[in-house]
Amino acid sequence: MFCGEHKLSLDEKGRMRIPNKLRAQIEGEYVLFAYPGDCLAIVPKATFDEKFASRASTLLMKDQKEQMALRRICSTACIPEEDNQGRFVLPAKLKAMAGIKKKVVFLGVIDRIEVWAEEKYDVDLGADNIDLIEAVETLTI
Repeated sequence: MFCGEHKLSLDEKGRMRIPNKLRAQIEGEYVLFAYPGDCLAIVPKATFDEKFASRASTLLMKDQKEQMALRRICSTACIPEEDNQGRFVLPAKLKAMAGIKKKVVFLGVIDRIEVWAEEKYDVDLGADNIDLIEAVETLTI
């Protein structure tokens, strides 16, 4: 389970690394892709394969809505290549989609790690915008 908030900055070459506490929970390769809400998501490759790749084989070729959804997700997906220090270059397309300039927030959200531009995160989810009562009520069955 991924949880917690971690703030970092891209280095001068546009590289970043997943915070150690989150990275330790991923065995092997992981997939980085655009996620709803103007952020990015990181999931273990096995999770991505289970949720998207295996689902692709069950989609009907004639269902254009499903095919388009699969194309949109897969067109943004990549398996980052880390250097010996665990850093990787954030692809320009994903950087632009998430509005990331320099500062990023990694947010553990149970089965994924979300990557936010700090400015966007502060507006949407910053401490001033947390309504825990509403959140609990929303998630309580």
